[in-house]
Amino acid sequence: LLSLSQKIYEKESLVNKKVILFVGRLVGVKNVKTLINAYLNIKEEAILVIIGDGEEKRVLQALSVRSEEHTSE
Repeated sequence: LLSLSQKIYEKESLVNKKVILFVGRLVGVKNVKTLINAYLNIKEEAILVIIGDGEEKRVLQALSVRSEEHTSE
């Protein structure tokens, strides 16, 4: 039997990839914006996964979309 985390890794094509994971409330005090900005500046290939909900969710989603547009240019 595969564990749930192994199933997620396979489903999301994360096997053999470096993953940066944040799990928590999406509120200002958690400073997830800084995590996203830091992720955009790392040289190593990795995938950022953010799991959570909170008052900053929409702002962080918008930042994420803008970041994807910027890095794909």
